[in-house]
Amino acid sequence: MIQKILVGKTQEEKSALIKQVDKQRWTPLHCAAYFNCIGARELLKVDRSIAYMKDAKGMTALHIAAHRGHKGIMDSILKYCPDCCELVDERGWNALHFIVNSSSSYWAKYDSIFWAKHGSESILEKSLLNNLLNEKDARGNTPLHHHSKSLHYIKEVMCHNRVDKMAFNKQNLNAYDVALTSEELSDKKFMEITRAFIDKRCRPGFRKPLGDDILPKRRDYKVEEEWRAREAEWRARKDRFVSIMKETSQYHLVVDTLIATVTFTAGITMPGGFIGQEGPHLGSPVLMGNTTFKAFIITNTIAMVQSCSSAFIQLFMPLLFQDKDPGDLSFLLASLAFCLSISAMGAMVLAFVMGTYAVLMHSWGLAIANSVIGLFFFIPVFFVSIGCLDYLLEILRVGSSWILIRLGNFMDILYAAPLCIACSCVCICCCIAEKFKSRRRN
Repeated sequence: MIQKILVGKTQEEKSALIKQVDKQRWTPLHCAAYFNCIGARELLKVDRSIAYMKDAKGMTALHIAAHRGHKGIMDSILKYCPDCCELVDERGWNALHFIVNSSSSYWAKYDSIFWAKHGSESILEKSLLNNLLNEKDARGNTPLHHHSKSLHYIKEVMCHNRVDKMAFNKQNLNAYDVALTSEELSDKKFMEITRAFIDKRCRPGFRKPLGDDILPKRRDYKVEEEWRAREAEWRARKDRFVSIMKETSQYHLVVDTLIATVTFTAGITMPGGFIGQEGPHLGSPVLMGNTTFKAFIITNTIAMVQSCSSAFIQLFMPLLFQDKDPGDLSFLLASLAFCLSISAMGAMVLAFVMGTYAVLMHSWGLAIANSVIGLFFFIPVFFVSIGCLDYLLEILRVGSSWILIRLGNFMDILYAAPLCIACSCVCICCCIAEKFKSRRRN
């Protein structure tokens, strides 16, 4: 339909026609975004600047498409005009603000949160648009603040790894505080938000910005109950893991020693042998110029270093767990030793596959068959890793939080060091000046 209207017109006439506005200052692209019209792409092909035009409320076509959950229109606009996502309306809302608010207004009426999630994919799938996740509006609210007040729960927004859950608005409230004081929010969504904060090891409810008389006691009790349950579960799993590591540390040490011995022997003997003829390369490996042989050397070295590192940690395992309640560092080191053993085993298998492939390259069929059989090792590894995924994720969470705390302390030292050095220099200069004055007086 749009093509029929624009046919036979010059470029200037087409551009002027699609830029005409109504009383609300809506362009044809605004209408296409509202009704999910596939002709929006044709309008953008005529003149891309139409995507930057705002209506009487400062809303662009992208804002309307985001509010309506029309992912196709959003993708088209972002394809032709990717920088228009930086535009905000008179309230300071960006496209993601409109997406999370759509679940509390239009789409809540039809009980269809699917479209709000569908629209958020256009923003979250593009790493270049991640700056919208924590952008604040005129009141200092991020999209997460608005999401905490909406009636539905969008996991893609709440659990995104780049969302700052501790961002504060101009009322000094974070997203959890907003959810805590919202009376319209269902208990189901409130507990989902609480679990998201707990999973990030951020304890909700540690600050009471509005006073105890305003905070809902029922929800506050549920938060404490949920937190205690999660803490008890995590501590039980941690203690169980520590006890397993204590019991099996000797076996792990034997395995690490065997891997280190095998990889060291393979690295010294070298598959294919050495050059025995007189010349500049006497004693060098025969397959030195082979790419697969180089891969064997690298993977074999990785396996040996990882197994030796794991064995070193295993030697100190009794000291790490001599206390009844070992700290996060002991848990991380035990987990690191376990992961190093597993990865060393995988690297050793890869080194074996690479080494045999380099030797059997002249027998193509045998080399391929041997490689396929060797790589079957990673099939059970994959399924076992999926089964232990919760432990691996918990290790990553504890490790990241521990590193951030230590990094913060280190940065404090770095910031304080120049000041201490400057004060020391001033004191030294003052002492030298006093001595110089006393000598002149004498």
